[in-house]
Amino acid sequence: MEPKVVFFFAMDLSGKIATNLKGWNSKEDRELFKELTTKIGNVVMGRKTFEEIGKPLPGRLNVVLTHQKKEAHLPDLVFMGGTPAEVVKYLGDLGYEEVAVIGGRTVFTEFVRAGIVDDVCVTVEPVVFGEGVPVFESFKGCLFLKLIEKRRLNEKGTIFLRYTVERSHR
Repeated sequence: MEPKVVFFFAMDLSGKIATNLKGWNSKEDRELFKELTTKIGNVVMGRKTFEEIGKPLPGRLNVVLTHQKKEAHLPDLVFMGGTPAEVVKYLGDLGYEEVAVIGGRTVFTEFVRAGIVDDVCVTVEPVVFGEGVPVFESFKGCLFLKLIEKRRLNEKGTIFLRYTVERSHR
């Protein structure tokens, strides 16, 4: 059985996932992200996201999708090319039951286009960026979701939402 694919991202109220403003997402979001992705045991990200983070996230296998030939010299870091389905198969072959996809926009779009996304976990922060990176700007299809979990993370109004992707809808 293929692993379940779960997206994780934080966004502003207008749907942007990145901006030049550093530290815009809450401590509570960062803590929940660490808890959930550590439980899953892996994170899949694009090269730009990895470069922004600057190092592998501890306690998880870090899979960095890139078209550039790179070798990892750390046991918890893998650079690979390939399709989303190949990445999911690779992690399934390693025994993972879930795959945590953490960005960026290009990686999210590739996984959505491949039709292999099962859940979407999003933290909505009470902020609006004037300029930033919209999460699904280059996706031209439609993804139908059903809310399965919601949590208020702090008094400022940071909200965590978990959706499942509906394979069929009315």
